[in-house]
Amino acid sequence: MYKEIVIDHVLIKIVGVFTYDVKNDIHRFIQNGYHAQSMIHLPDGLDSQAISKFKKDTEQFYKNVYYREYRGFLLTGEDIEDHKGKRRVNVKTFRKKGDGEWLNMSAIHKNKTTSIQVSEQEVFFFPGGIGMFALSLKLSSTLAQNLSDTIYITRDFNSNVDIKGNNVIWNEWISKEVLCDIPLVGKNVHADEFSGSKFKTYCIIDTQESQLGSMYQRDNFLYEIGTCSKLNSLQDQDYDAPSRAYLDEIMKFKFSIFHNYSGLTILDSMTVIGEGNFKTIGDDPNDLNAIYSYHNWNKTYFSIYIFNLFIKYNIFKFNAEFLIDPVGYRDQFQLFINNYNYHQISFNFLPNILYRNVRKGLEIDQEIEFFESRLTQLANQIQEEQERRQAMLLGFISFVTAFDAIDFITQTLNYLQNSIGLNPVTFYVILAGIFLLSSTFVMKYLFPALFNKIKKRVFISSHQQYE
Repeated sequence: MYKEIVIDHVLIKIVGVFTYDVKNDIHRFIQNGYHAQSMIHLPDGLDSQAISKFKKDTEQFYKNVYYREYRGFLLTGEDIEDHKGKRRVNVKTFRKKGDGEWLNMSAIHKNKTTSIQVSEQEVFFFPGGIGMFALSLKLSSTLAQNLSDTIYITRDFNSNVDIKGNNVIWNEWISKEVLCDIPLVGKNVHADEFSGSKFKTYCIIDTQESQLGSMYQRDNFLYEIGTCSKLNSLQDQDYDAPSRAYLDEIMKFKFSIFHNYSGLTILDSMTVIGEGNFKTIGDDPNDLNAIYSYHNWNKTYFSIYIFNLFIKYNIFKFNAEFLIDPVGYRDQFQLFINNYNYHQISFNFLPNILYRNVRKGLEIDQEIEFFESRLTQLANQIQEEQERRQAMLLGFISFVTAFDAIDFITQTLNYLQNSIGLNPVTFYVILAGIFLLSSTFVMKYLFPALFNKIKKRVFISSHQQYE
């Protein structure tokens, strides 16, 4: 049974989106104990020699592995200039340790409870007023069932938090304790238009393969944790089990680069399960092997996930606000795509595979393609409207100028009649005949099908009348 599986190590983050005021809100976070950090984050407890080596190795690693545009934006903060020579705004990242308090939480619709500790709070201020937070959680139990319950409860905006006998809604607790009173939901909350109703989960699980029994059971466990489904539902094939077609559809987003782990990225989560994924620092804070393996999943690979969430949330935002100012948002979207829609991020295969998988699981390319089709339809609609307005304007101009033309034609015809010496009735009868004959030749030349149709109808009508 999965609920008896003991998880050796787990890295779990709850991720959400908020909107912020660039001028005022960042300063509020600094006043509330947050301090700036790059993604080259130094673990606690290192001596001076280990700090120097870790920082040097990490900087060199980023330079050797990641493209400058990506690493500058999210990892190192290097200055990058855009196509106009203007300095690009990079992500501003802030960190704060949790207060160590255990939170007793419960689900609102099911009989599930858990206790968690927020060990680290991170906030990411992306360009354009979109921010994201990540809460690193410490669990009260290493059993798989407790992990499953914790994910189910903590991803729900409206779960209950019991603090010393007082009940608080989870999203309100985050707003107050993490986001310096920036609300996450509400009528006038901008982010509430595109944040959905669940937080995202980033979960890296390290457990012995022998506990799962087979690779197929690892995939079962991966599906159930990744989709927040009931444990054992695939094995038991009860009413909570997915259909074969749905299971196959979800598992198309699975990635498996090495034999020791498998991952799954879908709209609400990124989950990795395997053996030997990472180590914790443990009793030796200078164990650099443990530090590097943990840092990869905690910072470097997590940056790939959160970067793609930044893309996804912006596309949500564009779709939600598009009709407010279609032309203005078209220009903003094109600039956004030029700046951030990278095809690859790394010189190495592994980060690129993770990057592509996350994009696939979040359905980013489909969203971009759909929004671009909206832009194309908008451009065609605008062009048609402009053409209609131009036609109306030309028609009005023609109507105004027609009076002068009529006066000129009348004077010319009177002059011809007087010059020829015919009486008015004879002159205009001859003129009408010439006009009718020339119109017939013009119609026959420009619209032969219509001419033949009229001719045939006139001939039949005359023949019937003769009979």
